[in-house]
Amino acid sequence: MPYGYYTILKVFFFGALTWFGMRSNKDQSNFLKSGNGLFLILALILYNPFLQIHLGSKILWLFLNIGTVIFMMRIIQKLRPPNETEF
Repeated sequence: MPYGYYTILKVFFFGALTWFGMRSNKDQSNFLKSGNGLFLILALILYNPFLQIHLGSKILWLFLNIGTVIFMMRIIQKLRPPNETEF
């Protein structure tokens, strides 16, 4: 894949994780003290598009991206109001 794809992916993850953090912190006062808050902070550092971290392995980034998507899906489930139903 072209390098620009990975940069766009980092910008997307950084923006989405920032939004999740602000929304979760508003809903739960102890979010940053929980394991989710710690993972969120580490993911924000990892996906920071301004001060990039180069891990050197595309396979490692693949697994990190999959883990981040799973984490984001878990946060979405927690943020969803209980009366919403899925199709």
